Amino acid sequence: MLDLKLDLPRREFDIKVKLNVAAGTTYCLYGPSGTGKSSILSVIAGFDRSYRSAHMALGATTYIDTASHPAEAVPTWQRGFGYMEQSAHLFPHLSVRDNIAYGVTDANSKEWLNTLIERLDVTPFLAAKPGKLSGGQKQRVALARALAIHPRLLLLDEPFSALDWHARLTLQQAIKEWQRKLGFTVILVTHQLTEAQRLADRIGLIDAGRIIQEGSPGELFACPNSQRAAQMLGYTHFLPANPQLLFGVHPDCAVPGAQPELGIVVQGEVLAQYEHAGRRRISLRLPQYNAECIEVNLPGLASADVGTTLALTFVKPPYFAA
Repeated sequence: MLDLKLDLPRREFDIKVKLNVAAGTTYCLYGPSGTGKSSILSVIAGFDRSYRSAHMALGATTYIDTASHPAEAVPTWQRGFGYMEQSAHLFPHLSVRDNIAYGVTDANSKEWLNTLIERLDVTPFLAAKPGKLSGGQKQRVALARALAIHPRLLLLDEPFSALDWHARLTLQQAIKEWQRKLGFTVILVTHQLTEAQRLADRIGLIDAGRIIQEGSPGELFACPNSQRAAQMLGYTHFLPANPQLLFGVHPDCAVPGAQPELGIVVQGEVLAQYEHAGRRRISLRLPQYNAECIEVNLPGLASADVGTTLALTFVKPPYFAA
């Protein structure tokens, strides 16, 4: 179990969070840029000690304790945590092989390093210097280096954001595979919702230095606790269900037809239809809601002609006080 309590002053806002992450799971700090995600990761890694107060323990080992006398802070190099970010930050003067082996002190680790090298497909450029590598190759080397020390905790700060889809998927699959084998805990920072939902066991929605809600990806999507949380989870509109309540509109939560037993029924004119991330999406004007325009994804092979009137049912939408 990772236990973190942190009060970190910043110019825009103070970061005040409490995290409890079960061993061997992936916890994601998800939110827009500038909300404090990377700052929290920097404290965990040991790069940032500007906190007002902090306590961090992983299992029985305490790494930060400002309440002790004297205050305790284990140096970064002694924590044994793996760390990856968007920029690989490889040592430019070392070969790929030497970059991966950097920090490995176990004389019996040769077989383990060879396993990583083979699984992450870096064998063809082991002798090369980082300057000769593509972005995807650099990140594969950075992941191998992070895993080479057998970390108890792997910290990921937007490590896939600059990669193409295939490279991103390959590295995500590799991390999940090694986590299953080795049982390490992962803290992921991202501003991409699909990435958080794909990788995380639990997600903390962070906004202006505060975690406003946390839970499993499914729990959060089904039951956001505020309009702000719902917006962060992709809900685009909040329409009146009655004078006291608004319901959340999400592009993926509508089914064609009027089925009031399933949720809220709306009806409107189809303004446009187009492809969106492999889905068929329509724009709909809703006369019953002051001509509000919404966009929804149609299921399967369903389609709707522009200019026609279409009824939609939003299945089990979340409700908020008006």
